[in-house]
Amino acid sequence: MVWHIATILCEIEFAENLRCDREVAADESKYCAYVRECIFREIVEEANEYLKGCKTMETKSSRLKWLAGRRRDEKSVIVTCAKLAKQLIQEIQELDRVRKILGDFWTEMVLFVAPSDDVTAHV
Repeated sequence: MVWHIATILCEIEFAENLRCDREVAADESKYCAYVRECIFREIVEEANEYLKGCKTMETKSSRLKWLAGRRRDEKSVIVTCAKLAKQLIQEIQELDRVRKILGDFWTEMVLFVAPSDDVTAHV
């Protein structure tokens, strides 16, 4: 879930530079988030707490960036997500490298969660 939310934040940050076609990393991220729907619901509740009053994706992204810089010991998933996104966006700063990192991560994750003995279930 941390990588899923960080991927979304990177999509927002680099929106102007993304190609028209959907990014593989973002699509694979969304697939994996669907697989973990129960965990996702709990994280949504936590996010609602942290993002009260934020109406747009940009204000939500700004709040999460702020949290990443202020909450050093925080154990929450949302703050961890914000910290990962901050690292990807600010420390790497190159869109192609961020794409590669996210793409590689989500490709590995899909291979990890995919049923290896039942192709029909995977589809």
